[in-house]
Amino acid sequence: MKEGLFISQQSTLFHNVYIWLHDAAPADTVQTVANAARTLLTEIPGVQNLVVAAPAGSPHPLVDGSYTLVLLMEFPDAAALDAYDSHPDHVRFVDEYKHLFSRLEVYNSAAIL
Repeated sequence: MKEGLFISQQSTLFHNVYIWLHDAAPADTVQTVANAARTLLTEIPGVQNLVVAAPAGSPHPLVDGSYTLVLLMEFPDAAALDAYDSHPDHVRFVDEYKHLFSRLEVYNSAAIL
């Protein structure tokens, strides 16, 4: 394996949430949603990592950069992801911010070890 590359031995499930905000959303909405995700979601048991990211602006024709932001999350197993889904802080995040989303796509992936 090349220097600097690694395979996480703790995270086996990846939960990626792609969010498109309404066009009429206030200018500071991206930062508001990002801050809320970091505050509410990172303390939920089982969440091993959370990165909030935006499209990188790639000019490649196969890259879809139409989303506004993405939550990239890691979990140790399916039980942790299931518990996260019904955790009060996750439910609160969804309830408080879903009105700002025009579209939402979620992709769960399992690591191939």
